[in-house]
Amino acid sequence: MPSSCPTPTGATRRSVRWRRPRRRRSAAPAAAARSLIIECAPTVPLTDRTSVWLGRRGYHPMNPRTALDGLSFSLADSASVFGPYLGIYLLTVLQWDQAAIGLVVMVSGLAGIAAQIPAGAFVDETRAKRAALVVGTVVLSLAAAAILLWPTTLVIVVAAIVVALVRSLQVPLMAALTLGLFSRSEYGRNIGRNAAFDNAGNVFAALAAAAIGSLVSQSAVFWLVPALSLAACVFVLRIRPEQIDHAVARGGDGLTPMSAIELLSSRPLVILAACFALFHLANAAMLPLVGQRLAMDQSGYESALMSACILGAQLVMLLVAVLCGRFADKGRRKPLLLTAFAVLAVRGALYTLSDEPAWLLAVQPMDGIGAGILNVLIPLQVADLTEGSGRYNASLGAVMMLGGIGAALSNGVAGAIVLHAGYDWAFSALSLVSLIGLALMALHSNEIYRRL
Repeated sequence: MPSSCPTPTGATRRSVRWRRPRRRRSAAPAAAARSLIIECAPTVPLTDRTSVWLGRRGYHPMNPRTALDGLSFSLADSASVFGPYLGIYLLTVLQWDQAAIGLVVMVSGLAGIAAQIPAGAFVDETRAKRAALVVGTVVLSLAAAAILLWPTTLVIVVAAIVVALVRSLQVPLMAALTLGLFSRSEYGRNIGRNAAFDNAGNVFAALAAAAIGSLVSQSAVFWLVPALSLAACVFVLRIRPEQIDHAVARGGDGLTPMSAIELLSSRPLVILAACFALFHLANAAMLPLVGQRLAMDQSGYESALMSACILGAQLVMLLVAVLCGRFADKGRRKPLLLTAFAVLAVRGALYTLSDEPAWLLAVQPMDGIGAGILNVLIPLQVADLTEGSGRYNASLGAVMMLGGIGAALSNGVAGAIVLHAGYDWAFSALSLVSLIGLALMALHSNEIYRRL
């Protein structure tokens, strides 16, 4: 009886054996891991032949701009959960008082402050920028899980400190990737776009937290962090290592970098950092205080009201970030910086006029004006002041360090004022600090625009 299978030429029918087809395994995870290994070994160049090898095995990189958009969106989501929502969780679920919450925020802020300059120096030197971002997002997920599974005082304090350390590293990493992936002339537009997607991520996190907090529980909000961290890892691994110009990413031109002492002794950089610190000293505590005031009067709707506060500010901030990124040339930065301080002072004064939820929610969107301006202009101005120094990220870390000092002191001081004098006095004090920053910026704004 003839066989239905043809017999190959030069072989008997007996030698023909049917074999089960082998199932091809996806090479995407292995390719992503190989790209990280290549990045961490800078002495081995990534040749065209290697790029072809990766492409044949399922590793298809995104456009760098698209990858940064997704990364900015995801990192903002995961980080924003640890901001005001941690305070609401401690106040309503664990029944902590305002002073204890302010103390935790201040301690974690001080830990992040101590890591700012070392983190910036690390980013200047390392070529494993993508690997550092991946590790950081995993650590954020572990911290969120620890807060939910073991909500003791020690675990919460340690988790808050770890989150602050990771955030101190993520900010210069994003700035370095943006500078290293594109030309210097496009930095303003790209940093503004990063800020816009960061704000869009905060809007998404606010809406998701409001839904989860109202429909499930306040503690379930923290499970957003692992999901968003996974998305961030995917976007990081879609950037090829050879696309990053590490010399440009550190603000240098391949020459010997300036010494840290020489760089940090720059008077324009010190004045800029002092103004940034005063802004955060006045601004950082306002949103948590508004959230606490709303939570005390509207029990059961804490996450929804806090999400409404964040949503209004982030929508304004998104628009401001896009406009600043497109039009923030040197001639227009001075009025923009002065506007940021003036709006903050007015906002603090308006909070004292009424404690009605509708009024507080109407004033809160003003937060997006000042914060949106500084989120774009501070990295741009530091880049101008440190161009060619090779220490851009360390300098940005120093400026962020002083801003972090202001933010940490803001929460601690405002919490103490609320405990002894009330919310109106706390808002008035924060508004006064903003006026001091406005005066300092107005007196020394011309000096800030000088180069090193």
